[in-house]
Amino acid sequence: MSIFFCCLPAVSFNQPTFCSNASWNSNGTTFVDSSTIGSYVYATFIDTNNTIYVPNQSNGEVMIWSEGNVTSTRNILGNLLNSSSLFVTNVGDIYADSFH
Repeated sequence: MSIFFCCLPAVSFNQPTFCSNASWNSNGTTFVDSSTIGSYVYATFIDTNNTIYVPNQSNGEVMIWSEGNVTSTRNILGNLLNSSSLFVTNVGDIYADSFH
């Protein structure tokens, strides 16, 4: 797995498609809050395996949750400060902006 930092705006390509009669499940599970990822989260990426990636601006890392886990399964340090976009390829390469 590689992690790359750049200064280009990103667009999410993994946008879900919902059927016309989709409904919200009110029995969701809260797995993260501001004490875990900080107060300001500007980017979240969910890949095709339902793995969740969130840059934690408080400590400059990318936090990763695999499907079904309520605790972070991996944290990648990367001096990732003020990140507002994140993209993960099918092979796990992480692209994020980082403005210092």
